[in-house]
Amino acid sequence: MPYAGQPGQASKQWLGNHLWSAETGHLGGFENSLVSDSKDDRSAPVKAYARASEVIVVAGSMVIPGLLGLGLDKLLATQAVFTIVGFGLGLILGIWRLVNLSS
Repeated sequence: MPYAGQPGQASKQWLGNHLWSAETGHLGGFENSLVSDSKDDRSAPVKAYARASEVIVVAGSMVIPGLLGLGLDKLLATQAVFTIVGFGLGLILGIWRLVNLSS
């Protein structure tokens, strides 16, 4: 039965009920799945720095093979053969590293 008081009271009451059920454990273990059992005891900024460096490595592994291919094309005076191959390999390598990073 909706609350007939001031506007917005019904949504506050609904939110309050759901917060109460989360606090009292009526979510059937859902709240436990949100908490990771990580053994990593580093501080948050250190974890963020480590994750940022991993992302930079992934980006570099995608770009560097293409740039090497570009340099090889210029050195051998060929068309964009090595550049295309380099960026293709970089894309494959980058996707592989992203998959490993996420798991």
